[in-house]
Amino acid sequence: MDEMSNTLSVEFSNLEPESEYEIKVVGKNKKITDSYTEGRKFVNFPDIFHYKFKTFNGIIFYHIKRNETSLELGLNNEEQIDIQDLQTGKTQSNSSITNQLTFNNLHACADYLISTKSFNMIFNRSTQCQCPEKIQDIQLTLERINDLTIQITWSSVETPNEEYLCGFETYVLYIGDREIERTTNNFYELSLCKIYFTSDVTVLALSIEGLVLGEGAINIPEIQETKLSEYALEFKPNQVTGATYKNSILTRTVLDKYKMCNFEVKVDEWSSMEFLHPCSTNNVILTTTLDGNPYDNRKLTLETPMKAFVIFDVDSNPVVYLCPNQTNQFLTYKLNVTWIEFIEKTNCSENEPVEKVKSYNSSGGELKLDKLTSNSKYNLELEVFHRGFSGSVMFYEKSINTSALSETKIRNLSFAVHFDFNDGCKANITIDWTEPCVMNISNYTVKVTTLDKIDVDVMPMKKTSREEHILSKNLNCSMTYNICVYADNYKESEECHQIKTIQGEINWSLTDPIDVAQYLTNSNEPDVKYALKLELSNEKGNKTVEFEIQIEKSTSQVAILQIFFIIICLIIIGVFIYLKYPIKQRIMSRFYNPLNNVDQNIAINLKDLPNHNERSILVKEYTSIEQAQFGHASDKAAQFRTKNRYKNIHPFDHNLLKVDKIPGLSYINASMIKGYNGEMQFIATQGPMDETCLDFWNMIHGMKVTTIIMLTSLEEGNRVKCSKYYPDLDEELEVDDIKVNCEAFNEYLNYEKRSLIIEKRDNSMKVEHYLFLKWFDHNVPESPSSLVDFVKMLRETCNKFPIVVHCSAGVGRTGTLIALWILIDMIKKENKVNVLKTVLELRSQRVQMVQTFGQYEYLYQCIELIASEIEPEERKSTVLKNIKAMLGKNEV
Repeated sequence: MDEMSNTLSVEFSNLEPESEYEIKVVGKNKKITDSYTEGRKFVNFPDIFHYKFKTFNGIIFYHIKRNETSLELGLNNEEQIDIQDLQTGKTQSNSSITNQLTFNNLHACADYLISTKSFNMIFNRSTQCQCPEKIQDIQLTLERINDLTIQITWSSVETPNEEYLCGFETYVLYIGDREIERTTNNFYELSLCKIYFTSDVTVLALSIEGLVLGEGAINIPEIQETKLSEYALEFKPNQVTGATYKNSILTRTVLDKYKMCNFEVKVDEWSSMEFLHPCSTNNVILTTTLDGNPYDNRKLTLETPMKAFVIFDVDSNPVVYLCPNQTNQFLTYKLNVTWIEFIEKTNCSENEPVEKVKSYNSSGGELKLDKLTSNSKYNLELEVFHRGFSGSVMFYEKSINTSALSETKIRNLSFAVHFDFNDGCKANITIDWTEPCVMNISNYTVKVTTLDKIDVDVMPMKKTSREEHILSKNLNCSMTYNICVYADNYKESEECHQIKTIQGEINWSLTDPIDVAQYLTNSNEPDVKYALKLELSNEKGNKTVEFEIQIEKSTSQVAILQIFFIIICLIIIGVFIYLKYPIKQRIMSRFYNPLNNVDQNIAINLKDLPNHNERSILVKEYTSIEQAQFGHASDKAAQFRTKNRYKNIHPFDHNLLKVDKIPGLSYINASMIKGYNGEMQFIATQGPMDETCLDFWNMIHGMKVTTIIMLTSLEEGNRVKCSKYYPDLDEELEVDDIKVNCEAFNEYLNYEKRSLIIEKRDNSMKVEHYLFLKWFDHNVPESPSSLVDFVKMLRETCNKFPIVVHCSAGVGRTGTLIALWILIDMIKKENKVNVLKTVLELRSQRVQMVQTFGQYEYLYQCIELIASEIEPEERKSTVLKNIKAMLGKNEV
């Protein structure tokens, strides 16, 4: 007996191999309190130590060592080792090529069976303490000390005499899975400044050997309160060369409640905004610190607007040049043009405009304005908006003056063309204009000539009064005409325009419409107005569609005109296809041959993600997704047409939610979706309608769903997107034999949470309902961080599958969230992502998952944000591992 260490050491030698032994130490009942134990109380039982064990033969193992939480094995040969907890049946398996093997996360009170192919051995509990028969419940309560501090108080764990050989040691406080504090007190003051990652708080009471004596938990929603607002961006261009956006502001505002927390937000010096170029896309790092320590780093993609606001051709065809469409990914523009007053009185003043303020919206490029009133002062206000930021990020204001009108100039010369096909093709042109403002004009001269034959008069000069509408009849088609009008006695007032009449006959092919467009755009006339009539018929000649279109072309519009005509022709062809095939064939022809015509093997390492995240690459990927072909739509969907919110969104047969074992349910537009591990983890469904509300709750009850994620508002743009199928706080919703009550409601920055109790007959269950805010149909949230933070919160709190996810149709927003969940799993397992393959696999399970290119691009932005946060976490994890290794060496 070593009195200084208060320990007893006994060594046994020459034990027989593969023999069972029992060690028992007996003492008297007494309490020990001395300087070594620092006041801790040990209650000694008559059987202080009782241990059974069996020796091993040394053929397989040359070394076995067990402590409270781990088992270390030394192997003579490479072996597959299984270790099973005899109480729970849980098994761990491992093998080693280094002859050393360690099993962790063992329990000191558990007996384990060690097995190989030829050997079994039981290792009894390793504790010298009596193991508790049951874990005590610790009750936790809250008390707010001030706005930033909450005190958690809990009940003491009881250790009555003669119950535990080894007494109470400490309480351990966890937030989520992170240890925050060890204390012998029954309270802890929690600062809301520094804790934000989860709202679940757990307290464990541990014995001296680390056995869990008691456990309690509480949810504190205040922990997850948003402390920083969404990003704020304001561009302030300098006129100094080389410092274009020196005074621009990019920040995150700290909410008033948390301004005492000493947050600091600034742009990283390596990504300064000072030298950004106009109309360019840039990556900027926004760093947030708390008390000087890193709190949050975000990588943001910004697009800068143009440096100056300029308007051209004020008196004729006013146009504003914005950042080009080709480079513009994030910016949108709103221009207000306000008429102020006439500059001076003239003989040619126009009337005041009826609409004094006109608004224009644009995504970039040329913004053409309506003709401005002459002799007037205008005020122009241009607001620039950036995706992911609320409010405008730049504001321009400009005043302009328009010139006074000429007293003699013909104005607003216009034409209307009508075709006559009774005898070939003839064009009839009606000519109109606005007269000059002088009062002594009685007659006008109109002249029509053809440009295809040099200055041949088609209609000789004709004298006419303003009251007449000039009609030029029976002109030949496919010719260019020059039309001039001037006022008698004022030859300088002449106004001329050209027009080209075209009639095209297009058969059932795609080449002819393209040829027509090329024919138009290859014309050398820079400013010609076209009148076009297309006749389209199928191969049987039994369908004909005719339409007229009139369009102006300038040299800067050649490509736009060509694309416009191609689109028009394809739409018409599409109409014929729609009319030709029965509806069943049209639906079925969309879905077959899953995933056989797209290259899916595009996995990206996180470090290479910025190089891959280019718009051209993403467009190519998404185009391949749109071209992919999938399985058959469910026949049941056609049988229950009234239960489908959208007639083109039907589930597939192969993963349609099986309803045969769910009482009261015959069909629901819902698909079972696989997670990263290949198991069914999600149910993607449409937003409930009034007539499917009962089906929805039968599905929730029958599938034992505990989490519902809703990604749509009830109404968007005056259109119903989802019926209100859930009650609000302290309300009850009754649908047939199902009752739904809301017992709790919490509102956060980007989402709402409702705790619902579902009762059906005598069976009740709890469901958590999450409603994500401000995500509109076919669109994306304001910033990647809002959805990333939302999904992270869900992953920490929702641990039971399947999870029901729905928006309105259950495909676009629903597919985006599920894809992000799967990609986070992929990052954790593989440290790389394959967005293309993930979306393709989702579309093989439900039509149109991740419905738009914007949503696909948004997924990459979310992943890039997650990747930017991983490196600091890895460094933190490495530091913790090093600390633990050092502690282990010191203990030895």
